[in-house]
Amino acid sequence: MNLNRYMNLTLLELNELIYCVSTGINKGQLVNKAVAQKLLTKLQKELLKRNAEIDRLMDAEANAVQRWG
Repeated sequence: MNLNRYMNLTLLELNELIYCVSTGINKGQLVNKAVAQKLLTKLQKELLKRNAEIDRLMDAEANAVQRWG
């Protein structure tokens, strides 16, 4: 499931969710740790995917600047 279809989260918000879920897994007593771990994995994959897209766009921009000045 892609969170972008349902929520328009910024990178900062996505990172905050990752932090909160991680903290819940490590320190929480009222957390379903199995579900939280699956959610954490999905959130991390989404963040990695977005970062890869940003890297791709930045590389394309850098190449265009080098090519066209």
